Amino acid sequence: MRYIGAYVAYTAGDVSVSYGETETVTKALAATAERTTDADAIAVSYSMGSMTIQAQRSEQARSVAGTAGSTTLDETGIKVSFAF
Repeated sequence: MRYIGAYVAYTAGDVSVSYGETETVTKALAATAERTTDADAIAVSYSMGSMTIQAQRSEQARSVAGTAGSTTLDETGIKVSFAF
């Protein structure tokens, strides 16, 4: 398996932004073809006192060597958390 990834994050006061990309290649085994998975994600959060609001977006694409198609998974989320 080969894994390549890069991430960056920045925080200024109450706001944080992060971004990451990865590529994973799983080698072929006996009757299974080589698979490649590419993923990227971005997240933004804002904290105020004990409350945090976070939004994130991610995309993942999987492909199998020797085939024309690929599978794509997109996710978007919003999270609000409170600390007591």
